[in-house]
Parts: sequence; C-alpha cells; structure tokens
Amino acid sequence: MIMFMIDYISALAAVAIGYGIWWYIDQSDIESSWGSAQEARNYVSAYRGLLKLRLDKTHVKNFRPAFLVLCGKVEKHIGLIGFAQTFRKSYGPIVYGNVATGDFREKTFNIQTFREHYNDGYLLPVEGLPAKTYGFYESVISKDFRHGSQMLLQLAGMGRLKPNTLMIGFKEKWVSASEKELQDYVGTIQDAFRMKMGVVVPRNVEQIQWGTCPELEGRIDVWWLIDDGGLTVLLPHIMKMHKAWAKCDVRLMIVCESAHAEMQQYIHLTELMAKLRLSYKLECVDVEDSTSCKPDTITAFSRICTVDIGEGKALHRVKRWLKVSEKLKEKSSDAALVVMNMPFPRTDLNPLVYMSLLDILSRDMPPMMLMRGNNQNVLTFYCE
Repeated sequence: MIMFMIDYISALAAVAIGYGIWWYIDQSDIESSWGSAQEARNYVSAYRGLLKLRLDKTHVKNFRPAFLVLCGKVEKHIGLIGFAQTFRKSYGPIVYGNVATGDFREKTFNIQTFREHYNDGYLLPVEGLPAKTYGFYESVISKDFRHGSQMLLQLAGMGRLKPNTLMIGFKEKWVSASEKELQDYVGTIQDAFRMKMGVVVPRNVEQIQWGTCPELEGRIDVWWLIDDGGLTVLLPHIMKMHKAWAKCDVRLMIVCESAHAEMQQYIHLTELMAKLRLSYKLECVDVEDSTSCKPDTITAFSRICTVDIGEGKALHRVKRWLKVSEKLKEKSSDAALVVMNMPFPRTDLNPLVYMSLLDILSRDMPPMMLMRGNNQNVLTFYCE
C-alpha cells in the first residue's frame, strides 16, 4: 500500500514483473532443486485438492473423459501414446497401463526394482514423442494379459480421478494369434463394457509422426451409427482443441435406409448439434438394403473369418457391418481421421468373428478410431 502511495507506476510494474515470474515458473514445469519445502507444499496441495473432489456431485454437465490406455512398454507403442495425448484438453487423467506376465511372489523378483524400472507411476518423455508428454503409468504383474487388464480396469486412478474410458490398440497380428490370445483381447473389451466404461480402439495412428508435433489438415469423419450416450460425438470435439487436429473440419455421417428416414434424421440431428453448440457438418449416407454386400466384400471377409457364422440374427448383423464397411471406404478413404462406432462384443459371438469385423472395417483406411460409449449420457443442453 505504501508503495502505491509513493509511486503507483513503479508499484504496478513490480507487481506485474512478480506475477510474470510466478506464471513462467508455474507453466514451464522446469526441473528444479529448491529444497524439500516446495516439494512438501506440492504434495499437500495435490492431496487436499483430490480430497475436495469428494464434495463435487457427478453430473453429465461436468463429465470429463478419463482414459486407461493399455499401451504395454512405452517404446513399442509410440503411435498409441501420441494419439492418446491429443485428448489432454479434456483435462481428465490419462493412465497408461502395462501388463507384465509372471509371479511377484518368486524369490528372485524384486517388486521395488520393477516399479522403478517402469517409471514409478509416471509417464516419462521418450524418443519419438514431444517433450511435453505427460500422464500416469502403471504396470502390474499377472499370470496373463486378461487378469492383468482386469486389475488395471478396477484399480487404476484414485477417487474422482479414475478412468471411465478404455483405450486399447488394435491387435495387428490377430490372424496368427492363438485362440487364448484372441479370447483375452476381446474379453478385455467385454470387461470394460461390464464395468460401464467406454472403449476406444485406434488403428493406423502410427502413420502420424507424433515426434514432430504435427498440425494435421483435412477432415475428421464421425460415423455415428449408434446412440451410445454421445461419447462418439464428444471426443472429436475435444480432439479439435489440440493443435494436432485444430485445422480439421468435422463431418458427421448419418446412415439411413430410406429417403423418409434420411430427412427426419437430418432435421433432428441438425437441431441437436445446434443445441449442443457443435459445429459439425452433416451428411446422410443412403443404405437402402443394409444386408446386400458386394461379392468382393464377402470374399474378403470369408478369407479372414474361417469359422461358421450361422444363420439368423448373427448373419444379419455381420452383413449389416459389411455393408457399412463398403460405404465407409467409399466416403472416408481421404479423411485425416475416421471415428466410428464399433460392433458390440456379444458374449455369444466368436472372438474370431469379432476381430474379423474390426479388421474389415479399418483395413486400408487412414488413422481410425473404433469406439463405443457405455450408453450413459455425456452430453446435455439443459441448464439444470
């Protein structure tokens, strides 16, 4: 106060300089060695802030996607980690997970050394990724991948900062994988849905050079085939906040089976996007007969799916997805990114058939994100 009374200009300049220094230190996140007092303050602030979240009520208006990314060893899945980083603008936690097979009870095993080897809880910068690549990293030891992923699905995160969406990379070598490996992979997706989580399966994202901090141009095509609570519509909006996708336009693709249904859906979704304040361009895709596929599509699917699908509803579902794959390649082969609802992994569906569907939908396509919400609303335009 005395400084302002003597010379208010100098006082304002001093306050501005002090604030600027504080802002730089706070934002730059530089490595420092200022003693244990600052470290203790950071720890206490984080602990108290996490406890305060218990007072906040869960509501659709404050929903934030939080991801558990099953990436394995960091250096082997640079593309998946770089892609997951583009969701940071949601300010939800991203927990990267690794499952190591073994038994921690063995005498030759040191759990402390194991944790230190896997970064002791944090994702550290690695070659091929930008310097500012942040996140948590958890590694568990289990007898197989399925049990280890179940451990991470249940225990990753803390309090309100627990993941609500699983991200797992597409299993590229699934054709040569054993039956047990396919069951574990598809079973992990089923487990996530049982735990009321959304699921994201990226493919071809390694085509992007994440280490150069890319600024992609083009179009994001969103194939919203199923009302999954709105997660499929929300995630592209969050991605556009990141500079990697900021220059891309978003096109919402609507699949219709008749001209009348096409007009009704177009009007309804145009009004809905306006209420949600999402600047998506809408385009209708006409699919008059959803079960009539081209012979080439049937042949390609039969070549990779070597089990009998049967008749009835199961065959009808498969043909419907094959028809969608034809339209997908026709409309979105030139997109910068394709976001699409994935088939639901029904328990009565053979894992080989399910992997064949995922493969036929995403093969020879640009970077793609197969995904599905958990049918809980994550979007609203109501005030209360």
